[in-house]
Amino acid sequence: MPVVCVVTCLTGRLAEATAYSYQALKRLPAQDVRLHGIVADNLGVIHMARGDVAAAEPAVLDAWRASRADRHTYIQVVSLEHLARLRRLQGRLAEADQTCRQVLLLAGEYDMRVFGHGALVTLANLNYERNELDSAFGNAQESLQLAQRASSAASLCEGYMMCARIQVAHGNVAAADEFITQAWQAALVCQNAQTSNWVAAWQARLWLQQGRTESAAQWARQANLTTTGRSESTREFEQLTRARLLLAQEQSQEAFELLEPLRHAAQTAGRVRSALEMLILQALAQQAGGHFSQALDMLREAIVLAEPSGYVRLFMDEGEVMCGLLGRLKPALAKPGSRLSAYVDRIAESFPRAAAASQRMALLDPLTESEAQVLAYIAQGFSNRAIALRLVVAQSTVEWHIKNLYSKMAVHSRTQAVAQARALGLLE
Repeated sequence: MPVVCVVTCLTGRLAEATAYSYQALKRLPAQDVRLHGIVADNLGVIHMARGDVAAAEPAVLDAWRASRADRHTYIQVVSLEHLARLRRLQGRLAEADQTCRQVLLLAGEYDMRVFGHGALVTLANLNYERNELDSAFGNAQESLQLAQRASSAASLCEGYMMCARIQVAHGNVAAADEFITQAWQAALVCQNAQTSNWVAAWQARLWLQQGRTESAAQWARQANLTTTGRSESTREFEQLTRARLLLAQEQSQEAFELLEPLRHAAQTAGRVRSALEMLILQALAQQAGGHFSQALDMLREAIVLAEPSGYVRLFMDEGEVMCGLLGRLKPALAKPGSRLSAYVDRIAESFPRAAAASQRMALLDPLTESEAQVLAYIAQGFSNRAIALRLVVAQSTVEWHIKNLYSKMAVHSRTQAVAQARALGLLE
């Protein structure tokens, strides 16, 4: 029975694997503590793969307790590493960090450091969430070294993708592309559809950050993400990426409606980190649609949820539009100096600021008054349709102005245009 549990899990038959795991736990002799720990840990992993964080927690804790009773160090290391991943999904970053360090300490004590690759890549993710990019890259690199020695294609895939995200955060697109290529190679070794889908979705996200909307749209068509798949937690990350694509295509209402059931499902299952990302995207969707009060309400909800763990990059990665929205939220918070107000200040201060005046350079072909107006509205998060309504012009006229200002500023996306405009001192 335990072998069947593992096989069904590896072949993606998660519902069957869950049922077999529960049956195995019931049938195992009480004295077989070691096998109990193995099966319980496998059950926790299955629950996490299905997105059921609430059900995964007792299974992983059960595995850890059994492995301690049996004094089986390897299972202790593995179950603790899975617990760290679980805590990250739950948004409990400090506990996840502590658990990762516990894994590394235990693995080092018993000369099993090579099996710390999973804890290190999780630690890199935690560093990234807090905008500790140098530490994130160091931990990701060490994870890759250990994963190579352990022949863990899954950890290699995660490590390379983590490095790619860090390079994007630094603006090093070429380096990011190299890491993505390596992530794809590791995903092929995994021979797991879910892993390949995850890498493809990350690739699409990075395309969106680079303004390559059509490339991301092609990914969405090939991924076959229909509305009927909304509630499938195994494809949650892909659906979140699809929502980002809809926002880039100025389909804010469609993005909001896609995210609403996903967010409720994530909250019910205890996936706090996912729910946070969805709240943030819904706030941006509301702003793009001109619903500013609702946008601020949703952003405030995200801030309240994110503050205890100290998320930073989750907001920063949304670019200057999020920076502006945070600025509008600030007056609506409690008195200056309050916990939430200080947290918003910390996030806002982490956004890249305009270059020093000595480093600024004027545009050779200055923006017209109309182009400058459109740029200002873009920086505030307005869609083309909303800008047209405010300027009382046709949407095609707005699109023409955007095309011209893109050309003058040598950019290819809204995010790049706003960032460049701030660097040139064109925006307040």
